[in-house]
Amino acid sequence: MKSLKTSAFLLVAGAFGCASQNGSEEAPLVPASGTTPAAERAIDGIAAARCDHEQRCNGIGPNRLYVNGEHCMRVMMEDGRRELGTCRLGIDQADLNECMNAVRQGDCSGALDKLERLTACRAAELCVE
Repeated sequence: MKSLKTSAFLLVAGAFGCASQNGSEEAPLVPASGTTPAAERAIDGIAAARCDHEQRCNGIGPNRLYVNGEHCMRVMMEDGRRELGTCRLGIDQADLNECMNAVRQGDCSGALDKLERLTACRAAELCVE
């Protein structure tokens, strides 16, 4: 009877050993590092305002910097996440309003291809400390 228990143990242990060797074991859990909901809303709003600016200034369309509105939003969202993705405590709403106004009031000669070009929209201005 003892050899039967030992055999069963070895069989189960061997099965677990094979599972970890063939890669079927799940990856270890890691802490979340995504943006906060407030930062994500700010990134989305700023991206939409920037794409509205690009549309108004003829920056969207064939042979333009952005092929279409979806392309513009994708690029602007990625840029926004690079700049504001570190805002772990949220976004200051008053400063966000200043940023949005700066984007909306920007003339067509101003480059809005990078969020960091707008002082009012930099992480140092928008992130809650």
